[in-house]
Amino acid sequence: GGAPHEAGGAASVSAQASAATVSETCLFGEQRPEPPPSPFTILFVGANVKAQTELKLTDEVQTMQTAFVLKDGETFWEGLVKFKHDCHADANSLMEKVMECEPTVLHLACHGERTGVHLKGGYLDSTDLANAILAVNKELGAKRIRLAIANACMS
Repeated sequence: GGAPHEAGGAASVSAQASAATVSETCLFGEQRPEPPPSPFTILFVGANVKAQTELKLTDEVQTMQTAFVLKDGETFWEGLVKFKHDCHADANSLMEKVMECEPTVLHLACHGERTGVHLKGGYLDSTDLANAILAVNKELGAKRIRLAIANACMS
């Protein structure tokens, strides 16, 4: 009969739905990420290079910090968010600052191209930068970089 077939059909649809959910989950990871550490750190790293238009990096840092204060007040953010910055970064100081500050958010502000960014002292290929961030993330574990922003022309 009809009853066993219907039950089998319902079970089959349920199994397909479960399989679809599992396959979608696998695309984005099998577990939810751990919550970010508290307080979390925003590390703003920038650099001006001689052959390029001067960036107003100190102004950008101040604007970002002011936006947070204006939103909910200065004391609201105490203990929740720390701001760190380096407006004269080269490739070595960038990675040293990442290890020192353990940022949750890394914000790069510099001149760039499709294949990388210009920092003080030279050009940093985007593949090399990504590989360095991945290596640091493995070392930092739960304190890893959760978001990287490249605020760079043509990046």
